[in-house]
Amino acid sequence: MNKFKIKIGLVLLFVIFGFNCLAGVQAIFNYKQFQIPNQGIYIESYLSFVSSSLKYKTEKSGVLQANLLVTQILKQGEKIVDFKKYEVHGPVLVDSVAVDFKDQKRFFLEPGEYEMEITIKDLKNPEPGYSVSRNKISVKPYVKGISISDIELVDYVSKTKKKNEFSKSGYDIYPMISNYLPTEVEKLMYYLELYNTGSKKKVLVKQYIETYYGNKMLPNFLKRSVKEMGEVSPIIGVFNISKLPTGNYNLVIEVRDSLNKIIISDKVFVQRVNAEMKEKQVVSLEENAEQLTYDLQQDSIDYYLECLIPIANRTEIKVLSGNKSKLTYDQKERYFVNFWRNKYGGQAITEWVKYRNNIAE
Repeated sequence: MNKFKIKIGLVLLFVIFGFNCLAGVQAIFNYKQFQIPNQGIYIESYLSFVSSSLKYKTEKSGVLQANLLVTQILKQGEKIVDFKKYEVHGPVLVDSVAVDFKDQKRFFLEPGEYEMEITIKDLKNPEPGYSVSRNKISVKPYVKGISISDIELVDYVSKTKKKNEFSKSGYDIYPMISNYLPTEVEKLMYYLELYNTGSKKKVLVKQYIETYYGNKMLPNFLKRSVKEMGEVSPIIGVFNISKLPTGNYNLVIEVRDSLNKIIISDKVFVQRVNAEMKEKQVVSLEENAEQLTYDLQQDSIDYYLECLIPIANRTEIKVLSGNKSKLTYDQKERYFVNFWRNKYGGQAITEWVKYRNNIAE
C-alpha cells in the first residue's frame, strides 16, 4: 500500500509568526520526528537564534558572547507532558562579527497532538521581557513493516567524535532549520531514516526534486540507490543546486519494492532564490507590446491565479481563493485573461508581465 506524507513549512511562518518578540529576541523554530527501536518515538526541537537581535556583553574572560535562557514546555491540553529549561551560550564573537547559532533538544513522546511553548530570555539584555512562541506538534505512529522518518534538511555533517545532542547514526547532523535556500547555498543536503520491523530486504530508494506546482520531476536532480534494509537505515543525501532556478520545489523520497511499486514516500517543501540562475522571463518589456503573451503554463495556472489575490477586489478574492479543482484549464485561462483586460484594457499583457516579474523577484 502506498503511504504518502506531506509536510510543508514556509520560512516566513517560522521567522515572522513564530515568536512574539517582547524583548527583541528573534528565533526560527522547527521540528522533525524520528524513532529509536525499543525506546520509542522522539521529536527533535530546533531553534536558530538571529544574532542581530541579541545583546552582547564582555565575559570575565574578556570575550563577547550571547547568553540566553530557554524554556520548552510540551503540553496536551492543560497537562504538562515534558519540559526543559536551560542556558544557551552563543559562539564567541571574532572581530566583533556576530553569527546566528542553533540549539537542538529531543523529547520522547507517544503519538498524539501537542503544543510546544517556548520562552526565550536574553540574559545580557537589562530590559525586562522575553519572547514567546506556541507551536502545534503532531506525532504520528509508525506502521509495521517499512516506515520513514521526517526528512531533515542539513546545514553540514561531520563524523561523531564525542556523542552530543546533534549525533545520529555515527554522525553529527547540524540542521538547516528553515526551508529557504538563498543564492549562496549551493548544496541541498538532507538526512532521514528508514525503519524496518520485518525481515531484511532490499529496496530501491529514489530521491529527486520536483516542482511544487504541477509536481514535475526535474531529471537533472534525480538519484537512485539500492539499500538493504536493517532495523534502522540512515540516508544522507545531497544535491548540487547551484543551477537550480528561483522557484518553489519539493524534495521527494520514494521507497520502492522489487516490482518498482512505491512502499512509502515523503516530501518536504523548499523555496529557492538563485540570483545566478534567473527565472526565464516571459518577454522583455522593451519589446513591442503586440509581441507579448500571457505565457500561462498548465502546471502554473493555479499559482498565478492565487498571485492575483493582493490586487483583486472582494468579489474576485472569493473566486480566486475558492475551490478550482472542477474547472478546466481553458476556464481558468479565460478568467485570468478577462481579469487583466477588465483592469487594464489594451495594456493588459504589458501590466501582467510587469506583475509577473515582480512575483519572480
